[in-house]
Amino acid sequence: MSAARIPPRKWGLRRPEALQAHAAIERAGAGSTSAYTETKLDIVATDEPRVLRLVGELDLITCGRLEKALRDAGAGGLTLDLSELKFMDSMGIRVLLAAAKGLSDGEMLVLRHPAGEVKRVLEVAGLAQGVLGVRVKLDGSTSPPR
Repeated sequence: MSAARIPPRKWGLRRPEALQAHAAIERAGAGSTSAYTETKLDIVATDEPRVLRLVGELDLITCGRLEKALRDAGAGGLTLDLSELKFMDSMGIRVLLAAAKGLSDGEMLVLRHPAGEVKRVLEVAGLAQGVLGVRVKLDGSTSPPR
Protein backbone atom coordinates (compact mmCIF):
# COMPACT_ATOMS: atom_id res chain seq x y z
CA MET A 1 0.00 0.00 0.00
CA SER A 2 1.53 3.30 -1.02
CA ALA A 3 1.63 6.27 1.30
CA ALA A 4 -1.05 8.87 0.68
CA ARG A 5 0.23 12.19 -0.59
CA ILE A 6 -0.81 15.40 1.11
CA PRO A 7 -2.92 17.52 -1.24
CA PRO A 8 -1.11 20.66 -2.48
CA ARG A 9 -3.61 22.97 -0.79
CA LYS A 10 -2.39 21.77 2.61
CA TRP A 11 1.24 22.35 1.65
CA GLY A 12 0.69 25.97 0.77
CA LEU A 13 2.73 27.69 -1.90
CA ARG A 14 6.28 26.47 -2.37
CA ARG A 15 9.14 28.39 -3.88
CA PRO A 16 10.59 27.08 -7.17
CA GLU A 17 13.97 26.47 -5.46
CA ALA A 18 12.32 24.27 -2.87
CA LEU A 19 10.44 22.31 -5.53
CA GLN A 20 13.62 21.78 -7.53
CA ALA A 21 15.55 20.70 -4.44
CA HIS A 22 12.78 18.32 -3.42
CA ALA A 23 12.71 16.75 -6.90
CA ALA A 24 16.51 16.42 -6.93
CA ILE A 25 16.49 14.70 -3.54
CA GLU A 26 13.78 12.28 -4.69
CA ARG A 27 15.79 11.45 -7.85
CA ALA A 28 18.93 10.87 -5.78
CA GLY A 29 17.12 8.39 -3.55
CA ALA A 30 15.42 8.37 -0.18
CA GLY A 31 17.45 9.93 2.59
CA SER A 32 20.06 11.38 0.23
CA THR A 33 20.55 15.14 0.04
CA SER A 34 23.73 15.15 -2.07
CA ALA A 35 21.95 16.38 -5.20
CA TYR A 36 20.85 19.52 -3.36
CA THR A 37 23.82 20.28 -1.14
CA GLU A 38 26.40 20.15 -3.94
CA THR A 39 25.02 23.33 -5.55
CA LYS A 40 26.60 26.38 -3.99
CA LEU A 41 27.02 30.05 -4.83
CA ASP A 42 29.00 32.56 -2.81
CA ILE A 43 28.57 36.25 -3.62
CA VAL A 44 31.54 38.24 -2.38
CA ALA A 45 31.75 42.03 -2.18
CA THR A 46 35.18 43.16 -3.40
CA ASP A 47 37.30 46.18 -2.47
CA GLU A 48 36.17 47.81 -5.70
CA PRO A 49 32.90 49.75 -5.51
CA ARG A 50 29.92 48.16 -7.27
CA VAL A 51 31.81 44.90 -7.99
CA LEU A 52 30.58 41.50 -6.83
CA ARG A 53 32.52 38.23 -7.31
CA LEU A 54 30.48 35.08 -7.95
CA VAL A 55 32.03 31.82 -6.75
CA GLY A 56 30.49 28.42 -7.47
CA GLU A 57 27.39 27.64 -9.54
CA LEU A 58 24.57 29.88 -10.74
CA ASP A 59 21.48 27.77 -11.39
CA LEU A 60 17.82 27.37 -10.45
CA ILE A 61 18.63 26.68 -6.83
CA THR A 62 21.09 29.56 -6.34
CA CYS A 63 19.71 32.28 -8.65
CA GLY A 64 17.49 33.71 -5.90
CA ARG A 65 20.58 34.61 -3.90
CA LEU A 66 22.00 36.60 -6.82
CA GLU A 67 18.66 38.33 -7.40
CA LYS A 68 18.65 39.43 -3.76
CA ALA A 69 22.27 40.63 -3.93
CA LEU A 70 21.48 42.64 -7.06
CA ARG A 71 18.44 44.23 -5.37
CA ASP A 72 20.54 45.02 -2.30
CA ALA A 73 23.21 46.65 -4.50
CA GLY A 74 20.62 49.24 -5.55
CA ALA A 75 20.40 51.24 -8.74
CA GLY A 76 23.33 51.88 -11.02
CA GLY A 77 25.84 50.05 -13.15
CA LEU A 78 27.44 46.97 -11.69
CA THR A 79 30.35 44.64 -12.41
CA LEU A 80 30.13 40.91 -11.76
CA ASP A 81 33.45 39.07 -11.59
CA LEU A 82 32.76 35.62 -13.05
CA SER A 83 36.33 34.29 -12.91
CA GLU A 84 35.41 31.78 -10.17
CA LEU A 85 31.94 30.89 -11.47
CA LYS A 86 32.14 27.25 -12.60
CA PHE A 87 28.60 26.69 -13.93
CA MET A 88 25.66 28.73 -15.16
CA ASP A 89 22.37 27.55 -16.64
CA SER A 90 19.45 29.37 -18.26
CA MET A 91 18.22 30.66 -14.89
CA GLY A 92 21.52 32.46 -14.44
CA ILE A 93 21.12 34.03 -17.88
CA ARG A 94 17.59 35.09 -16.91
CA VAL A 95 18.86 36.87 -13.77
CA LEU A 96 21.62 38.65 -15.71
CA LEU A 97 19.22 39.79 -18.45
CA ALA A 98 16.70 41.05 -15.89
CA ALA A 99 19.44 42.99 -14.10
CA ALA A 100 20.65 44.51 -17.37
CA LYS A 101 17.12 45.46 -18.45
CA GLY A 102 16.63 47.28 -15.15
CA LEU A 103 19.51 49.67 -15.81
CA SER A 104 19.04 53.30 -16.79
CA ASP A 105 20.55 54.85 -19.91
CA GLY A 106 24.33 55.03 -19.68
CA GLU A 107 24.56 52.31 -17.04
CA MET A 108 26.06 48.93 -17.84
CA LEU A 109 26.22 45.45 -16.38
CA VAL A 110 29.82 44.31 -16.87
CA LEU A 111 30.53 40.57 -16.76
CA ARG A 112 34.23 40.34 -15.98
CA HIS A 113 36.50 37.36 -16.73
CA PRO A 114 34.04 34.63 -17.71
CA ALA A 115 35.91 31.42 -18.47
CA GLY A 116 35.31 27.88 -19.67
CA GLU A 117 31.72 26.67 -19.66
CA VAL A 118 30.37 29.97 -18.29
CA LYS A 119 31.94 31.91 -21.15
CA ARG A 120 30.44 29.43 -23.63
CA VAL A 121 26.96 29.79 -22.10
CA LEU A 122 27.21 33.58 -22.38
CA GLU A 123 28.31 33.28 -26.02
CA VAL A 124 25.48 30.89 -26.91
CA ALA A 125 22.96 33.19 -25.19
CA GLY A 126 24.21 36.06 -27.35
CA LEU A 127 25.53 38.15 -24.48
CA ALA A 128 29.02 38.22 -25.99
CA GLN A 129 27.65 40.05 -29.05
CA GLY A 130 25.06 42.05 -27.14
CA VAL A 131 21.34 41.42 -27.07
CA LEU A 132 18.99 43.99 -28.56
CA GLY A 133 17.88 46.44 -25.88
CA VAL A 134 20.10 45.00 -23.14
CA ARG A 135 23.25 46.71 -21.92
CA VAL A 136 25.80 44.01 -21.01
CA LYS A 137 29.52 44.13 -21.59
CA LEU A 138 31.81 41.11 -21.40
CA ASP A 139 35.14 42.30 -20.05
CA GLY A 140 38.45 40.45 -19.88
CA SER A 141 37.23 37.17 -21.25
CA THR A 142 39.69 34.36 -20.88
CA SER A 143 40.16 31.37 -23.12
CA PRO A 144 38.59 28.12 -21.99
CA PRO A 145 41.03 25.69 -20.38
CA ARG A 146 42.56 23.12 -22.73
